[in-house]
Amino acid sequence: MLVVLTLSNSPACSAYYQTYDNFFAFAANGLKSDFNGHDNRHFRNVYGYVDNCWGFGEKNWFVNNTCVANSPDGGFRSDCEKKDMRNSGNTIYNAKGELKNTKICDKSNKVEVSPSDDVIIALGKKTIGWQ
Repeated sequence: MLVVLTLSNSPACSAYYQTYDNFFAFAANGLKSDFNGHDNRHFRNVYGYVDNCWGFGEKNWFVNNTCVANSPDGGFRSDCEKKDMRNSGNTIYNAKGELKNTKICDKSNKVEVSPSDDVIIALGKKTIGWQ
């Protein structure tokens, strides 16, 4: 168990993390970097059953991840307007295999129909090295 205490009056922020080769499940956002968070690098992770693959922040990376969104046709914010964020090589899964009202500018990000729970769990196990 990790316990983090903040001993100041300023809001806590996450910054300069390199987060890779993990299996995360059941979250509002995969990469979350609000409250002044910045410079977080998320790569080669599997995010299962999340509302959104990534949240807002500055100078973050969301690269080469697999993300299974709870949404029938969402779960991934547009990668077009985030000039200070690197967002590429991701596979986004949702029930319909499409993103409604979300434009994808980086063609290395792809959207597909969600696989079965067994496949999602197998992807997660492989990512963390548990065969």
